Amino acid sequence: QTFSHQQDVETGLRGYVISGDARHLAPYYTARDNVGSDLEELRRMTANDPVQRASVEELAGLATTRIEVADETLALRRDEGFEAAQGLILADQGEQVIGQIRDVIVRIKNRESARRAELSAGANSVAQRTKYVIIGGASLVLLVVLMAIVSINQQLGARQRAVKELDGFFTLSL
Repeated sequence: QTFSHQQDVETGLRGYVISGDARHLAPYYTARDNVGSDLEELRRMTANDPVQRASVEELAGLATTRIEVADETLALRRDEGFEAAQGLILADQGEQVIGQIRDVIVRIKNRESARRAELSAGANSVAQRTKYVIIGGASLVLLVVLMAIVSINQQLGARQRAVKELDGFFTLSL
């Protein structure tokens, strides 16, 4: 959203510079007010990642610079007219800063994507190990049950033989 708000700053600025109509400044002021909260949210989200946090601070500096350039352009348009503001716009200082902002945002997004891929790979690894533990545990339970069945069958067989022997003994005794 930070980049979107920077684009809104640019849109409002250009609309005002071209027309001189202050109504075009509504998106400019709205976006300008939101940039700070966007950056605070990014700071909160990157509190545990020093590399990302440094990128967010770089982004904050660039956003401040871009707003300062925009404010200067607005003041020139208001105080000295279209040509003065046009000269500053044609110097491309604002576009250069927007390009740097775009680069930092891409770097932040790429690092976040890489971090998510690492987390996903870690989760997949844990899931795989869990699957093996479950399969191993189920196999062990099955083995214990089979051993119990074999033991029960052996005991039943021994009991049946003992019953036959006793039947035979009682038959001989009578």
